[in-house]
Formats: sequence, structure tokens, C-alpha cells
Amino acid sequence: MRQYKRAGIDYYQALQQAGYETANKGTQHDENWLIFMDMIWNQMPTFEDKAEALHYFSLFRTWFSIVGLCKLPWNDIMPADNHLTDEPAKVPEHVDNYVTLYTVVTGKDFSKEEMQRRSERVYNLQIFFCLKMGKGLRVYDYPPYRSVGPETIEECESRKERYDKQLKVPTLFSVRQ
Repeated sequence: MRQYKRAGIDYYQALQQAGYETANKGTQHDENWLIFMDMIWNQMPTFEDKAEALHYFSLFRTWFSIVGLCKLPWNDIMPADNHLTDEPAKVPEHVDNYVTLYTVVTGKDFSKEEMQRRSERVYNLQIFFCLKMGKGLRVYDYPPYRSVGPETIEECESRKERYDKQLKVPTLFSVRQ
């Protein structure tokens, strides 16, 4: 987050980018998208909670990819009593349900710890592959300045005509007609 403070970028803007910066397959939010859990539901009050969630989300969402399940029900549909759990950002009831589902479908014993271990192996393999291809370098950890930097007046003016057309803003020409 320090690089954002040096650049004069607001903390909340930076937080929105955290999922992009920890992604191991390019700038995307597939693995970590914490904005609702943090800013809307306030489930991660400390920086330590946010850091743990970024790590956990990467691994847990990797597990979804491994077994071919949709990620959305896990953290977009919350149990009514989720806020009462010790770690609401991890949605423990859903995690338990996925462990049970895996055990029932495969007939093999499975635990949360095993789920995390398998996910971590695949996640690390993805990182190693990126490094092998020359893409997992520190320079790729940062989103382009344009996506997080402040918008300039010149940038807005260069797109004025397009935005006016999209917003159906009357122009002098359209008013005269």
C-alpha cells in the first residue's frame, strides 16, 4: 500500500486493486475480490485481516478451479448467521459444506486443511509457470499507473465527445437542429 501513498492515491482505491496485484495470472480479480466483504459488510477491520483474506481467497478460489465449481455461491450468498462466526470473511459454513460435498461425491476423506494444501500446490505451480515464462516478476505485481492514478483533465477532454454521445448530452449542433 505504500506505493499508493507515495503516488497520492486514496487507500480505498488501492484496496480495490489488491486483488489485481496478488493475481498470478495477470491483472484480474478472479482470485481476490474483497470489496464487498471489506467496504460493504466490514468483515475485515484490520490490515492483518485483509492480508489474511487475500492469501485465503487465492487458495480457496484456486480450489474451485481445480474441481470445476462456481466461486459465486461461496462468498456472494452469505448464511444469515455468518457475521457471528470467528472468521466471517472466510464464510466457514460454506467451506464446511464444500468439504462435505467433496467427500460425498468422491467417497474420499477430505478436510479443510487438505483443501488448502492442494490449492496451495496448484497456486504455487501457477506462479512457478509464470516465472518460467518470464512473467512472474515484481514489475508485473503493479497495475499500470493509468488504472490507479488520478484522472487528468486532458484525459477527460480527449474523451468528451464520446462521453457526451453515450450520455446523450445535447451539443450546440443538436440544439440548433
